[in-house]
Amino acid sequence: VLNRRFAGFVPSSQTYSYPIESVQVLSGSKNVTIAPGAGGAMLTSVGDLHPHMYSPNQLFTQAWMYEGLVSYGQNGEIMPALATKWESEDIEGAGQRFNFTLRQGVTFHDGTDFSCEAVKLNFDHVLSDG
Repeated sequence: VLNRRFAGFVPSSQTYSYPIESVQVLSGSKNVTIAPGAGGAMLTSVGDLHPHMYSPNQLFTQAWMYEGLVSYGQNGEIMPALATKWESEDIEGAGQRFNFTLRQGVTFHDGTDFSCEAVKLNFDHVLSDG
């Protein structure tokens, strides 16, 4: 709801996201609650905020908290995000290998630099048995 309290609504370009990218709070509390179950939808909570869980309600919230190497445009096209570009090559009998060029000057919330080590740690976690 845009009214005297909110302005500057920007719709999300993410496929699996709430339909809002940003909004400016003009007055009142700067905390804004957007509930995934609003309007009679099937979702009643956002669930676990684990970045490697992928049910629809988790994807909505994760889009605001975590940024991936790539993002998805309005029509599902893959777009640059933390990776500025990528190349893939077919590996005979083993699938594909992807090489990502990482965006420079990115830091985590605690000031730690974003690096290939952080990306590898996440891939290792996703691909592990645990």
